[in-house]
Amino acid sequence: MKITISKSELQNKLKLVGRFIAPNKVNQQYENFLFELKDGILQVSAADEGGWMKTTIDHNSDCEDVLFSVDAKTLLDGIAQLSEQPIVISLTDKNTYYNLTIDYAGGHFSMSAGKTRIFESSTTEVAGEQKVYISSLNLLYGIKRTYFRAANDELRPVMNGVYIDQSGESFSFVATDGHTLAIMEYFGKTEDDSTRSGVILHKKLCKILVDAITPEDEKMMYVVRGNSVIFHHSNFIVSYRMIEGRFPNYRAVIPKDNKKIASIERANFMALLKRIIVFCNKNSNLIKLTFSDDTLQGNAVDLDYSMSADETMPVEYSSDHISIGFNGEFFLDLISNMQSCDKIKILMADPSRAAIITEDNPTDTEQLTYIIMPMQINY
Repeated sequence: MKITISKSELQNKLKLVGRFIAPNKVNQQYENFLFELKDGILQVSAADEGGWMKTTIDHNSDCEDVLFSVDAKTLLDGIAQLSEQPIVISLTDKNTYYNLTIDYAGGHFSMSAGKTRIFESSTTEVAGEQKVYISSLNLLYGIKRTYFRAANDELRPVMNGVYIDQSGESFSFVATDGHTLAIMEYFGKTEDDSTRSGVILHKKLCKILVDAITPEDEKMMYVVRGNSVIFHHSNFIVSYRMIEGRFPNYRAVIPKDNKKIASIERANFMALLKRIIVFCNKNSNLIKLTFSDDTLQGNAVDLDYSMSADETMPVEYSSDHISIGFNGEFFLDLISNMQSCDKIKILMADPSRAAIITEDNPTDTEQLTYIIMPMQINY
């Protein structure tokens, strides 16, 4: 049995699903790739305790249907240094296992391959399940602009992922760690509440989707099956267990009366923050921002080491004077993920209430909103 594959095609597809592979002393089956050739289609998949991912590999073969598993690290390391060329995978039946040989220009290597299905990766439809369709770019950027704010809270696991709140063609991606809140909204046709759905994606799945989705826009689909959510992309299918539980009512914490609004050049503001954060207290990361008369003053102090920094920059601000403290690292992290805009708005009420950070010119179809809790200024 022989299968011919381009080296780059094989390597790229193995790296795609290989995001699931990690050392696993409890179940070493999860350290393997599973190949399945069926009806002329060759698929490779990888899995862990939470889910699986599979993709299709372009190939030529003279094989009948066959299934085999191989050690992921050995196979990837074996082909890593090969130049681009067709490589031939040969399988020899050894009764309880296969001997797998990979031939390439000037040489070959061989290894054993298992003959059993080491994990399930079924995509068989279940009657009555709800299919949700979404733009792949909306999914990509919805996750990318929010998942970095998800918590690591053992007591409140629902905070440890990204919540997708869907109604009709409208989607909200939400993540919070209790100190900050990230919301990426896409507005479309909203239907009645019977079509509303909500899923909480595990952070590992979020990272995999961000890395795997290509910049080309296409319509994707996801379905909820049992306690898992399955995403279908033209290049892969991935399934992962959802985080179960009720996500907090995030809309209830969005401030309604933040009337003090500053418009700021994002790049210049980021540079200011990076400079003054060097001199803030490393335990609190406290910085003070003071707004008055089209001027922003940034200030950081570390009393323990007698360090301080103070810098001003022009902004658009005409409301009353206000000084408000924030965690500088959190603030910088938020605006660093607003690459699509040149200017941002900061909406404030008073030093004790949360501030809102938005793009200066949001569109009718999408809105990025970050909320950050203030800190008490102690100097």
